[in-house]
Amino acid sequence: MGESSENDALPAFVGIGPAKSGSTALGELIATHPQLGVAQPFPNQCCPGGELYFWTQATSSGHANSRQERGLAHYRKFFDRANNHRRRNDAPLRFGEKTPSYSGNPLVPYWMRVLMPDIKLLYTLRDPLELAFSLYRHHQYGGRNQPFPSWLAWQLRTLER
Repeated sequence: MGESSENDALPAFVGIGPAKSGSTALGELIATHPQLGVAQPFPNQCCPGGELYFWTQATSSGHANSRQERGLAHYRKFFDRANNHRRRNDAPLRFGEKTPSYSGNPLVPYWMRVLMPDIKLLYTLRDPLELAFSLYRHHQYGGRNQPFPSWLAWQLRTLER
């Protein structure tokens, strides 16, 4: 086996795209591949199913979130741990992550490309009206009872800001 490089401890791919656009299905599909996997957060952390939220800003003003403040070394820990696992015949796994909220900032793919030039970005998309209705239903499950037209108007106002 050759020596591992610093980039071996970084993701091979990152799944991004709006919430409710298929990120869970993407993660499940990746899990079926014998040499791919989605890095899991450390135990007792809030982020399920490979959602690491490292690149998500805590504020709209552009300040780094607590994970970013810990630096790229902290991000590498998720993939160091994952890359130490091997499957049958000792084939190394290629790990990535998927975090829907990365799509909320158009600079995130740029930052990823600058720091990880070989990264593969997997962007999930969905018909905008179907996406809006799915998000609406998700909010309804959260106990918010609001008619779809007024919820949609609120979402559009939010986007305009």
